Amino acid sequence: MMTFKRTIQDKNDACGILCIAIVYLALFYSDYAFLRYVIFYVDFNILKCLVVVLYETIIVFIFWSHWRACGDPGVWKPMHNLDFSSTDRLMNEDKDDVENDKSENWSICKHCETYRPPRTHHCSVCRICIVNMDHHCPWVNNCIGAKNQKFFLQFLFYVGVLCVVTLISIFFEFLDVNSQNTSHIRALHCIILLVESLLFGIFVIAVFTDQLHVLRTDESTIDRYKNIRRKRVQVPKKQKNTFRDVCGRGSMVLWLIPINTRFNKRLDNFIV
Repeated sequence: MMTFKRTIQDKNDACGILCIAIVYLALFYSDYAFLRYVIFYVDFNILKCLVVVLYETIIVFIFWSHWRACGDPGVWKPMHNLDFSSTDRLMNEDKDDVENDKSENWSICKHCETYRPPRTHHCSVCRICIVNMDHHCPWVNNCIGAKNQKFFLQFLFYVGVLCVVTLISIFFEFLDVNSQNTSHIRALHCIILLVESLLFGIFVIAVFTDQLHVLRTDESTIDRYKNIRRKRVQVPKKQKNTFRDVCGRGSMVLWLIPINTRFNKRLDNFIV
């Protein structure tokens, strides 16, 4: 086996860098405006203290999961002169996880000029092959693949939760009698927060729902877009196993934490 030199992604995409800047600016502004003009503007109490703790915890998890989603998506280890008898062995090491992967053909990437396993695609933006690639997301300036799809799901989930908490907090704050005589500057910031939360909330809920559909059907976005149908000669994997392949094999509580968990064992043979 021979490994090619190119195993590093190209992350100089201007659109991706701009999108990340928008995400961070929106989060910093949301944190500032929420604390300054929603929570601390009027009387502070124990309930608001709990809301602040919840809000800041969600903010931390958003930055944490976004940072992890920007990391390694599962870069394919390029190789040629590959012995396909060895690939059959690797692809069937874990019988519970594999739905007869031998029925899926390996392909050759014309860009990397190397063999690649099933469900591995070449990203035209990153200019490299990604194992279990779902799509390229400019909001993380990265591909979504085998090693970071969990973190991408967490990022979407926590942004959605943050938007819901913001909307509910503003609603109840303006129901408070003490908040009736508010200033114009506070009203302006609250309107901006409402619009921001609605726009980002609707967007991430739509994307999160689509990602759940991807896991439920075990069909990636790029496969669906290219109308690629995987060969199935056995009963498809259980949905719970599909979720575990992405989110990890440990406790389901760990699905909410942006840390590495044990993935499908066969992927370790294919990823840098």
